[in-house]
Amino acid sequence: MMKKKAIFAVLIIGVLLSGCGKTSAVDTSTIDNDDSVRKEISIEQLEASGKYSGINYESIYLKTIDVGSRNYSYFNLDEDDIPELAVFGDGVAHNDLVNVYTIMEGDVKELGQYGQYGTVQYIKQEGIIYEEYDSAESFYTNIYKMQDGDVTTVNNLQMDYGEDGIAYFIDSHSADESDYREMLTEYDGKLETVGAGK
Repeated sequence: MMKKKAIFAVLIIGVLLSGCGKTSAVDTSTIDNDDSVRKEISIEQLEASGKYSGINYESIYLKTIDVGSRNYSYFNLDEDDIPELAVFGDGVAHNDLVNVYTIMEGDVKELGQYGQYGTVQYIKQEGIIYEEYDSAESFYTNIYKMQDGDVTTVNNLQMDYGEDGIAYFIDSHSADESDYREMLTEYDGKLETVGAGK
C-alpha cells in the first residue's frame, strides 16, 4: 500500500514539474532587441498614444535632480498634464529661492529660480510665475510666462522708497501709481502659492 502511494506521489510531482518552464508560442520576429535601433520615446508621445498611463513623475525628476535636504512639491504651471517641480528650503531666509523644473521632450529642464523665503506664486495652467521680493529701499514684482519650456519676462514692477516719497516703475520706466496698481490688479484672485509658505 505504501509503495502505491509513493508511486502515485512521484507521478503527481512529475506531471506538475513537466509543466514548469513551458512558455506559450509568441511570435518574436517583430521585436527589435538591437539597442542601436531603438528610438527614445518622450513622455508626451507615450501619453498621446494612450499606451502609457500613470507615469511616475517623481522618479523622473528625482533621478535627474539632487534635492538634498530641501523640500519639493508639484504644481501645474502650464496646460499640459505634466506637473512642474518646485524645490525649496524651509523658508526662513530672504534669499531662499524656489527652483522650478519641468519635463520637455522626456528631459528634465530647469526653468529658473524665483521668489523669496522659499515661496513663489503662480497662475495655474496659464504659465504665469509671479514673484515678489523686497530690499530696504525697494519692493519688486516680476511676472514671467512659461511657454513651450521657455520662460520670458512679462513685466518688472518696482517701488522705490525715497526721502521724497515712493517712485513707481514699470519695466524700468517711471510710472504713475495708478498705472502701477492697475497692472497688479490683473493678477488679483488668480494667484496660488507653492513652496515653504504654502
